[in-house]
Amino acid sequence: MRYRTLLLLAYTLLPGAALAKVHEDLVYSYYEVKARSDQPLYAQLYAASPIKEEGQTFHSFTNWDLQWTLKLNADKSGFCRIARATTKLHAMMILPKLDGANTQQLTSFDHYIAALRQHELGHYKIAEQAAQAIEYKLHAVKGMRNCRTLQAYADKNARRTLEYFNEKNRQYDRDTNHGKTQGAWLDN
Repeated sequence: MRYRTLLLLAYTLLPGAALAKVHEDLVYSYYEVKARSDQPLYAQLYAASPIKEEGQTFHSFTNWDLQWTLKLNADKSGFCRIARATTKLHAMMILPKLDGANTQQLTSFDHYIAALRQHELGHYKIAEQAAQAIEYKLHAVKGMRNCRTLQAYADKNARRTLEYFNEKNRQYDRDTNHGKTQGAWLDN
């Protein structure tokens, strides 16, 4: 408990830490898969999926967007500080919804969709990390000689952070084989 208190105290003493509050929302969207008993379930999901990327079809997808805004204040000499930084994360998770399945299909699908959702929540977790990192970096900027320079510096730093987390997101798919190593796999 003492260690946790010290960590909390250290975090609150960091520049801008108390100001960091990301506004976020996660929306779920579903596409319908009409179950048929004459085809394997994975083939039905591929046929119904609207998710196409780089020539491949996927059963799920988490798309996220980060936006940041700054309110800048300059003193009489022109020295500029960030008065307020706001970071917003909007994400949409697209998943299949099975309709008209038999008991065997439903059992397979329930196991699969749970693992698939967990995989997609991993993408969302990376998005949350990106938003927190950008928020922190924006609040950590001390100030600059003028507001135009400060805005450009803050935007460049945020974009660089975003690029890092976009690569982390792609690496997550490579590491998990798009969720397959996490149990998001159908064999029927």
